Amino acid sequence: MRRSLRLVVLPLFLLGLAAGFQLLDALRTGEDALIARRYADAATALEKALEEEPAERHPRILLLLARAQTLSGSPDRAVQTYERLVRDHADSGLTAKAAMARAETLAASGRFAEAADAYRKQVDWLTGADRKHEVAETYLGLADKARAANDWARAVMFYDLAVDLGLGESQARSVRLLAAEALLAAGNAGAVQRLEPLIDELAAEDGRRRAMLGLGRARSLTGDRVGARSVLRDLLAEAPDCDEAGDAGAHFRRARAGPRSPGPCDRRAAFVRRPLPGAPEGRGRRVPGRSLLPLGRSLGRGAGGAPRFPRGRR
Repeated sequence: MRRSLRLVVLPLFLLGLAAGFQLLDALRTGEDALIARRYADAATALEKALEEEPAERHPRILLLLARAQTLSGSPDRAVQTYERLVRDHADSGLTAKAAMARAETLAASGRFAEAADAYRKQVDWLTGADRKHEVAETYLGLADKARAANDWARAVMFYDLAVDLGLGESQARSVRLLAAEALLAAGNAGAVQRLEPLIDELAAEDGRRRAMLGLGRARSLTGDRVGARSVLRDLLAEAPDCDEAGDAGAHFRRARAGPRSPGPCDRRAAFVRRPLPGAPEGRGRRVPGRSLLPLGRSLGRGAGGAPRFPRGRR
């Protein structure tokens, strides 16, 4: 029984092994012949390998086969091979390369009308919405990496490149907001010009409140505390419980405090410290003691000259 089984299994195994070597030899022979510029032999070998190779390897073999057919003087057969690749393997990464090679082969063989149509289709594909979206996603990924590294200038550059591709209005507004926030993180006053139009363009769910908070911070950076308080006040009135309300309140209080205006004490002290004309360096102005009496009397008094503290308390 065992001997009979061996007699059946062994020939099958040897047959499969021989087929494997034959398949390997066909593909390798075709590649070697193509390198050696024996294009007709390469085409024959690659056609044989194509019949026996699994489907996932067909796109590459078809591309090599079409190249060999072109160089061996069979451009019409090469065009058909490129068309087969594009038709039967639309999801392959080699499809776009095959479509462009088909157009070039048509032009080289004098079929100019067909070549022009093929080139036009490639231009439409390169500038189409799907292609733009693909390139924009690449730019946005690079911008996110730059943002993670705190490279704000590079992040703004990639965000702007994505917007320049002509994205849809909603996506373009979102990317413009990201660019403005990156500019603000870099301390660039140009964030104000980017954020102001976004306040009217964005809806609340699309980032309007983020834009309002960013505009308040950007105006504070430029010294426009009145403008900063105005936009932050509007944000707190519009959505007092939003996620941005805490930061908006803190920035509003900071903008409201602002620099303190000089009072009478500051002005008179500055007058005393002002040097006399021709006086040695480091020597201040000499003034009679009674000229400082109004300064002392003003201390401890509130508005209208009323005493700030009750009498008898020191």
